[in-house]
Amino acid sequence: MVQVTLNYLIPDGNDTPLTPREVFVAGINHVGLCGDHRQKTIAKLRQGEPIHLIRFPGHPDDTNAVALFRADGKDIGFLTREIAEEIAPRLDAGSPVTATVSRVEPVDGNQQLLDVRLSVVPYRIKRGRGKTPPMDLLSRGLRPRPGTGRLQRWLSWLKGQS
Repeated sequence: MVQVTLNYLIPDGNDTPLTPREVFVAGINHVGLCGDHRQKTIAKLRQGEPIHLIRFPGHPDDTNAVALFRADGKDIGFLTREIAEEIAPRLDAGSPVTATVSRVEPVDGNQQLLDVRLSVVPYRIKRGRGKTPPMDLLSRGLRPRPGTGRLQRWLSWLKGQS
């Protein structure tokens, strides 16, 4: 089984929130990493729902790629390239960044295609604070489903990039 880990720091009372940004989600009209179409997952999102930001530095199209996951392990897409360029170095440095769903709405009146906007808040960490131990994503619900080798192949590729 392929193991994928990351360092993820949750902000605490010592961390200072910086200016929140409302951002679009890229890749909303594709099949997600778990084999489900992202639109099915997006339709279940609720305002204020926390979204987990997961770094994928070995992504072939963007070395700053940041994937976006619900707590149930299903992905909704990626940060746009421009936003990932800013957020990826913060995540790599162990700085907390939170994201919550700010809204889900039809794209240009098309009721079949839903767009997602997130509120992304980077934090300034208190000096001297160390990184948390790596968190195993597979233990958090990111497991391949029977009949979908796509996630397994993708995780294998990702492991080979580190």
